[in-house]
Amino acid sequence: WILAHTMMLVRGTPVHVTVGVTVIVSVLQWQLTLLNAVKEELVWHGEDQTSA
Repeated sequence: WILAHTMMLVRGTPVHVTVGVTVIVSVLQWQLTLLNAVKEELVWHGEDQTSA
């Protein structure tokens, strides 16, 4: 079903493709931002422990 749905989107209008790509990029950017925030928090905790 997912494959058929994807094929429909690919064969559909460019608007569908643009929306799909935009959503994927937005999710990837959100995940990267979340990962960076977690890394910074871990680094901050690490520095705090070493300084203490």
